[in-house]
Amino acid sequence: MRACVFIGGQSGSGKTVLASRVGVPVLSLDVFFRSAQEVLPTWLGQTDWNHLCCFDASAAARAVQALLFSGETEIPEYDLASDRIVGRSNMSVVSGGFIAEGVFAPAVIKICSMAPTTANRTGLVMLEAGLIRTATSKVRRDLAESRLGLRRSLAAAVRLAVRTPDGQGPSPDAVRCTREDGIAVVRRVLVDLGGVDATHR
Repeated sequence: MRACVFIGGQSGSGKTVLASRVGVPVLSLDVFFRSAQEVLPTWLGQTDWNHLCCFDASAAARAVQALLFSGETEIPEYDLASDRIVGRSNMSVVSGGFIAEGVFAPAVIKICSMAPTTANRTGLVMLEAGLIRTATSKVRRDLAESRLGLRRSLAAAVRLAVRTPDGQGPSPDAVRCTREDGIAVVRRVLVDLGGVDATHR
C-alpha cells in the first residue's frame, strides 16, 4: 500500500533537506506554484509567493492522489528563477511510502483528507525552526540557488516574520519535529500509515 507523509514548515526551515534524507521518493510541491504571468497577489509591490492564491493546491492534491492510487502522475517542471512552468515530467512510486514537501503542504493535505479513500493514507509533519535561523537559511539558499534576488528574498523573509500565511499553518493532527529529530519522526509516521515496515532504515 502506498502512503504519503507531507512535510510542511516555513521557507528555509529545512524541509527539502529533511525529505532527501528519509530514503523514499520525494514530490516537491514547489512545482505547483502558478506562473508569474498570471494575475497574482502582491505585497510591498512584489508578487506575494507566500499567498495561497499563488499556489495550485488542487493540482498538487490531484498529483498526490494519483501517486497513492496508481503510483504514477505527471507533474510540472517549474523554474523558480523565472517564476514559470517550463515543461512536464513523470513521477512514479512503485510501492510503499513517499514524501510531499513544501510550504503549502497543510493546504494540500486538507484537500486530500476530504476524500475518505486517501484520508487514512496521508499524514502531516511540521518542521519547526527558530525565526532567525529560518530567515537566514532562506536568504542564503535563495541567493546560492539564484531563486530570488536579495531584495525579493529579504522581502519574503520579512513577510514570513509578520504572520504565518494562509495555507501554511499546521492542522491539529500535525506531528511537529525539529531538524534534529525530523528523520525519525517522518519514518515513524510512514510506518504508522503502512507506507514502510518497521525495519525500514
